[in-house]
Amino acid sequence: MRVSSDQTLSRPWEVLLQATLAGLTGMGLLLLLAPSIGEKFFYLVYYGALQPPEPFSDEAHRYIRFAHGVLGAMMLGWMVLIHRLARISPYGPPASNWTLIRVSIGSWFVIDTTFSVIHGVYGNVLLNLACAIGILVPLHFGLRAPAKAERTPD
Repeated sequence: MRVSSDQTLSRPWEVLLQATLAGLTGMGLLLLLAPSIGEKFFYLVYYGALQPPEPFSDEAHRYIRFAHGVLGAMMLGWMVLIHRLARISPYGPPASNWTLIRVSIGSWFVIDTTFSVIHGVYGNVLLNLACAIGILVPLHFGLRAPAKAERTPD
């Protein structure tokens, strides 16, 4: 028998969470499949313009696109995992899944944001805040206990 989760996510918060995960998954795909667009996006974040102040060499462009592809693949994989952990079913995911998502996003947020502040990349801090808000806020405010615990067959 399977015991219901002790917490589920209310519908409006589920929509925000899933929309955030879909957006981040899309960004991961963009970095993999359209690296030149991803490159311009990060130039905008880092330099505040669609291109760097001084052009990069072809070798530097190849490296940047490779690094963005790796970042995209990691984002895609991470969002698929979080989506699976947060998958809403009639029984809700186990409470431990919510904890895993919080720890995962919280760890990333503290490390990445600290790194961004140290290097003065405040555009990335804003991106991090948007991502964290879109995932952690629904988990904080949207979790609720179900009306009653149910036992279901496996």
